[in-house]
Amino acid sequence: MGMLRSKSSRAGTEDGEAAKLCGNHIPAAKNGWRLAGRPAQISQQLEKPAKLMEKSKAKNGNLIRAAETDIEENSSLYRYIGFFCRWFGEVEHQIDRNIAHISRLTRKNDFEAYELLSGRTGVAEKCDKLTEVVKFRGSKPGTALAERISYFKRCAIKMRNTLAHGRHRMKRGRIQSQKISRMGDVSPVMVRAKNASPDEIMVNDLLLMGIWMRDLCADLDALAERTYRKPLPAILEIKKPRSSPSHKEAANPPTNSQMPQIETAL
Repeated sequence: MGMLRSKSSRAGTEDGEAAKLCGNHIPAAKNGWRLAGRPAQISQQLEKPAKLMEKSKAKNGNLIRAAETDIEENSSLYRYIGFFCRWFGEVEHQIDRNIAHISRLTRKNDFEAYELLSGRTGVAEKCDKLTEVVKFRGSKPGTALAERISYFKRCAIKMRNTLAHGRHRMKRGRIQSQKISRMGDVSPVMVRAKNASPDEIMVNDLLLMGIWMRDLCADLDALAERTYRKPLPAILEIKKPRSSPSHKEAANPPTNSQMPQIETAL
């Protein structure tokens, strides 16, 4: 009798082996299999993923609310820098379009090939490539086009680099871009190499550059319509430019609705 097992004992062993094979989740079927383990353990196993998901959603919700609070408390800083960055990216996009069109990579709409070649190219290099590809195709950049691409390269990219690398603060209508060696008026307990003044960008200057890039984007968009699958003229020029030669003499000055109200005492 000691070597014999009862039917119920064998059934229990079979259920246990089946449980190992099925990850403790044995489906109820006609053969009599059932969920392995006690009901309480099974319930916990089924509820655990749902609880983890709820906890993750709650954590993400808290992080999002914290970010929204930060945006509200520093709304002017985000608004001004965001306005500039939006139009900087639009101009880069139009430069890419024109290079792709003029290089003839778009004969079969092969924009992926262009992106593969230009994926790690900086914006300044793209400005040079635009001029080079125009000359390569037997044309020459017109005066207005050359002036505006050169100005974008010299001034807008420099301003973008200042905004992209630094610790920014609003102060009396200016955006301060602090570096570890140029912190300016900060708490004396902060460690720094020397107390030099940080770089500053006037808010009006930043907004006018954004308006100028908006106009340049429209000019380059119109140019792209003329370079898509069409032979280039002897001189490739911006016709009736909407943008001015520089952002300080904007051809289309911003209206009050386009210029966010500047807080002068921040």
